[in-house]
Amino acid sequence: MENGKRLVYAEDVLALIERNRAYMTDVGKIHARSAVHSAPTVDAELVKHGRWVTKSSGKGANATNWAVCSECHVCGSPQWKRCPVCEAKMDLSNVTDQTTEALERMGQKAHGGAADGE
Repeated sequence: MENGKRLVYAEDVLALIERNRAYMTDVGKIHARSAVHSAPTVDAELVKHGRWVTKSSGKGANATNWAVCSECHVCGSPQWKRCPVCEAKMDLSNVTDQTTEALERMGQKAHGGAADGE
């Protein structure tokens, strides 16, 4: 957070104003909506995060290892910083499956539905 500023979804702020309309004067609601609509905007894209999951088959000398993207399950290289198929940023390498699932659930709540690719 730079200079105490952060990005918020304008729709969320407008919904908050609407939910609290009983506590606001008409003039207050007009000023609040006006502030939201006149605020500076940015062109932001949601970033999908993932990790390379190591898979293996066989045992001993016949063992084969490979990596798949945790988001789209396509084979790739653990050295790649992004999945070439779904473009997930591979920065979750040190988290557990449970943490990844929690992040996905948070993303679904924040964006009102299923995560990308579902």
